[in-house]
Amino acid sequence: MSWSPRRATLVLTAVALLGTLVLLEHAAAARQALQVEAPFVPGGFSGPPGTGPAAGPANDSFEFAGLTLPKDNRLKLKIEAAVDYIRTEDWDMATQVLQQLIDRPQDVFAELPRPGPGGKEVRAWVSIKSEANRLIGSLPRKGLEFYRLKYGPKAADLLKQAKAANDQRLVALVMTRYLYTEAGAEAANWLGTRLLARGDYVTAARYFERLLSRSGTRTPLEPVTLFKAAYAFHLAGDLANEKQVWKQLRDRVSEVKLGSETKSLDDLQDHVRHLTRRDSGSSATEVAVYGGDPSRNAQFPGGTAFLDPRYKASLLRDKEGAGSWVARAEKQLQDKGQPVLPAFFPVTATLFKGDKKQNLVIYRSYWGLHAVHARTGELAWESPSSWSLERMLERRADARKSQALTQWLTGYVTGNQRPQILFENSALGCLSTDGTYVYAVEDLAVPPPQAQVYARFGAMPAYASNPYGEELNEALGHNVLQAFELSTDGKLKWEVGRGDKGELADSFFLGPPLPLGGKLYVMTEKQQELRLACLDPDGGKVVSVQTLATTKDKLVTDALRRTQAAHLAYGEGILVCPTNAGAVFGVDLLSGSLVWAYPYRERGDQVPGPPGAWVPAGRAVQPGAGRPQEGSPRREGRLLGGRGPRE
Repeated sequence: MSWSPRRATLVLTAVALLGTLVLLEHAAAARQALQVEAPFVPGGFSGPPGTGPAAGPANDSFEFAGLTLPKDNRLKLKIEAAVDYIRTEDWDMATQVLQQLIDRPQDVFAELPRPGPGGKEVRAWVSIKSEANRLIGSLPRKGLEFYRLKYGPKAADLLKQAKAANDQRLVALVMTRYLYTEAGAEAANWLGTRLLARGDYVTAARYFERLLSRSGTRTPLEPVTLFKAAYAFHLAGDLANEKQVWKQLRDRVSEVKLGSETKSLDDLQDHVRHLTRRDSGSSATEVAVYGGDPSRNAQFPGGTAFLDPRYKASLLRDKEGAGSWVARAEKQLQDKGQPVLPAFFPVTATLFKGDKKQNLVIYRSYWGLHAVHARTGELAWESPSSWSLERMLERRADARKSQALTQWLTGYVTGNQRPQILFENSALGCLSTDGTYVYAVEDLAVPPPQAQVYARFGAMPAYASNPYGEELNEALGHNVLQAFELSTDGKLKWEVGRGDKGELADSFFLGPPLPLGGKLYVMTEKQQELRLACLDPDGGKVVSVQTLATTKDKLVTDALRRTQAAHLAYGEGILVCPTNAGAVFGVDLLSGSLVWAYPYRERGDQVPGPPGAWVPAGRAVQPGAGRPQEGSPRREGRLLGGRGPRE
């Protein structure tokens, strides 16, 4: 067996661990790079919360637009070592290293070589999990046979347990961890078929796509499986994959056996061609999230808008206190010729109580949360918000809250620093629902201006010197996600973020969650780490967390970003994760892999100024954010990870 310099380095580093204490730190890093990782946990993403990898060395950091990507260059060594093992046909070590990467709790990026224009090699930031899967899928026949012999029995046993318990999450675990075994293929087929039967065509199509990318030309799929894939692709609107599957079928067979009947391929294709795609989500009149559906681009049936209101509901109760501040802020904007653009977005839900059906509209006001009957506007229930504009200005409740908020409003409105903040807090104003609960972020309706936070605390969120009391001090450092149960007239069912000691402690929720596939997906920020969290809707328990990036600036010192919701969107198997901090990320919903990252700021987008300086309206720039490093991708660049050998 030949030795490469990279493999020799790994072995010598491990030996140094036993031979000298001087190299202890380097040896520990090498040992961690080759150790067996923590077990994979199913459900949403690929691992338990709080077990993410350590960040790489500072001089190797990849930064753009004020963000640092999650990365670990020790894993880059593992990929390089695996490539060497493949080159020397050491299938045991190659598959062991690659499987460890797939089993990792969280995904990270690594800088790896990729073919560029004209055959020239370029360096790109690639998802570790995607790269490991790609390498396994591209193994020579002998290597793939060894992998299946080694991991096939374990995958088959796990799949047997999952199917016996009818546990869809456990079946998804088999597919994600062992896609290139026979059990992995069976799991993907089982999931695709199950979702196809339930009308979830888009997700079913993604499972069949994963099955096709796994199979390639080595293990032809059964004709009935290919037909189901074509059916799913057609109803999901994926015409390219549909065309490819029909071609594969025609190259092999002229008819397909479905149950006890045999149908010609022409008849089946003609039948599928005339199918009309149905909406697998909520009804066309239901607005469960901002944008109408998970893709955020829903279209609803309707007629001519006559702008004739059926009923009206004021967002203000206290016309003297909170109302006077709102009126002043509105006048400031009008005097400057700027529009008043509220970010309060209502949602709708259909509730069944016995034989009665209730169509509700749920919205947030300057007092709290309200639900009214959609046809009449009659109040169904309401729930107050402790940190709303009206509740904080009630001196009889807590004079210190009123004093603090009055001071902040003076800067925003009277000082003309940002009067629109009274209308543009979309993190609070937007809600979401899954038909069982309504989800809302509970936070300060008006956070303190950046300049005041920097002046008092600097860059450190130390609130001990704040004179406004312990309760307000605590509220400055995090917010809360709440779930209100529709069937109990808006009773608060659970909340996370307040008093937590786990993964969500001291976190900011960057907007309401996206209900999807029986789970909740929400963007959070904790200690400058931007994270995508998956929660159980029945209690808010954390299912998984994936770190996306690290910000340069703390959210507590950034009132702009704190009030701008980061709305997740879903399409074609990808969760699109905006950050409002200079980049958008794509996460594979099936595997939890980081698929791509796209910076959307250019070099000239940064506005110089002291920390906490006010940014002109309309400029999404963070205080103190530096310019992108030379050579980092800007508007024209993106970071890509693969899905499999078809890449």
